[in-house]
Amino acid sequence: MAAEPSPSVPSTAADALETLALDSSSSSAAATASTSTDPLLRPPTSPTAAASDDPFVIDDFDEDDFSTAPAPNVARQPRAARGDAASPVFAKITVSDPKKHAEPSGGGAAGVIPGSGSYFSYLITTRLAGGGGEVRVRRRFRDVVTLADRLAAAHRGLFVPARPDKSVLEGQGEPPRYWTTTLNAAAPLVPTKARRDLFGMFKGLKQTVVNGLVATKPPPVEQETDTEFLAHKARFDDLQQQLTITSQQAEALVKAQDDLRETTGHLGMTLIKLAKFEREQATCNSLRRRAGEIHNFANSVLKMSRSQIKLNSEMVKHLGSIHEYLEMMISVHHAFTDRSNALYYVQSLSADLFSLHTRAGGLESSSARDMGHEWSTYQKVEGLKEAIRSAEAAKSDAVREYESIKENNMIEIKRFDKERRHDFIEMLKGFVVTQVSYSDHFANMWTKVTEETEVYANRSN
Repeated sequence: MAAEPSPSVPSTAADALETLALDSSSSSAAATASTSTDPLLRPPTSPTAAASDDPFVIDDFDEDDFSTAPAPNVARQPRAARGDAASPVFAKITVSDPKKHAEPSGGGAAGVIPGSGSYFSYLITTRLAGGGGEVRVRRRFRDVVTLADRLAAAHRGLFVPARPDKSVLEGQGEPPRYWTTTLNAAAPLVPTKARRDLFGMFKGLKQTVVNGLVATKPPPVEQETDTEFLAHKARFDDLQQQLTITSQQAEALVKAQDDLRETTGHLGMTLIKLAKFEREQATCNSLRRRAGEIHNFANSVLKMSRSQIKLNSEMVKHLGSIHEYLEMMISVHHAFTDRSNALYYVQSLSADLFSLHTRAGGLESSSARDMGHEWSTYQKVEGLKEAIRSAEAAKSDAVREYESIKENNMIEIKRFDKERRHDFIEMLKGFVVTQVSYSDHFANMWTKVTEETEVYANRSN
């Protein structure tokens, strides 16, 4: 989920926000509900139509908070499954405009825990590609958590993007710094904090990936027998290592370019001061002319520094694909963990069935030897048979779920590979074109400076 920073606006009493009161039990129940009726997984077709029956949609906000465009289908069919050559239609989701609200009276913790008497809501805008319109709704962060849980439960085995951290959403009140020099670009995936190293976002992203991988560590299960899947899994592990190394190199490159920009800017300002001093202390026309030429040279240096700011912004934009895919590896491991958990569940049910069959067989053999307790033994055997039928039904469902997850994994792997190749090729093309364009621009700039100062070169010769 991308985020667009927007200044925080204090909320008024009229901006009361309705949300579902979700606790752990209701959240768990909602995760298993049908996705066709879930207001989070299936947004309303229009905000106006849903205002009467959807507790999430609020009708007391400004008119520009909503549009009458049809809502997107969150659970998109994977591109690889569609099998067509046309470009997929992606929905761009942005989070902006945090507003502070007072908790409704009777909230329980309000007034007891500091800061619990208020909360923030966020404007979530979904824009469809190809002129499909957009839909806007307001949610609080716990609704985002609920949506993430429901998506994970409804689409096991798919590479569902991880939800943003709460600190990322709360940081949208102020424009975050982006790597080093981008002041007006889109918000980064991991915002930097005040007084923090300008390149701390790389460390934060790496830690996010580490935390995500620890959280998705699968339980011990028997070894996978699908050699194709094992090959893909090993390849993804290698891809993660390569992305980590590449992100570090991208950090070093951007830092070096920013150091050059900063040094160039300082040089230009120093030359401006030198030209001013020469002009003030000049006693003849030749000295004044030289001061003017120094001033022109300083302006060229400052222009180069400003151009380097734009160049660095373009570099950040193009190289951002590396960090997006590095963060996406968390979703990949979550999907693979779903597969491991499903396999573990099938194996557990198989072990339970084996135990039940063994007990039933033992009781049947003992009843043949002991006729005195035939009725009680018969009841126990019938109870075990009923348990076996229930376990077999549960195992059949678990096997179907496991097969569905396996199919989803393969569909997502193919889609991921196809999109990754396309995105990385576009990244390299954009990066090279930008470098060549700015190199020509700098060459033309210094050629002009050379022509203006050619008289000094001829004089020295």
